[in-house]
Amino acid sequence: KTLQWYKSSSNARRGFCNICGASIFFHRTDNQYISISAGMFSNPTKLKTKIHIFTKGKSDYYVLDNSLPKYHRYP
Repeated sequence: KTLQWYKSSSNARRGFCNICGASIFFHRTDNQYISISAGMFSNPTKLKTKIHIFTKGKSDYYVLDNSLPKYHRYP
């Protein structure tokens, strides 16, 4: 069993590989959704970005799609 969960704060936990340490999942315990790190997939996924979050502190190498909503934190 390589998937492990770690309680990273009082309202969230993270799923990671206990062999390589890769961060795979993020789950806010106050909702039903689990965020999956899209970089984990090696084949095309046809995933589409719907919103940008944590944009206030973004680095200059990130290019955001101006047609999508932007949030400084989780909406």
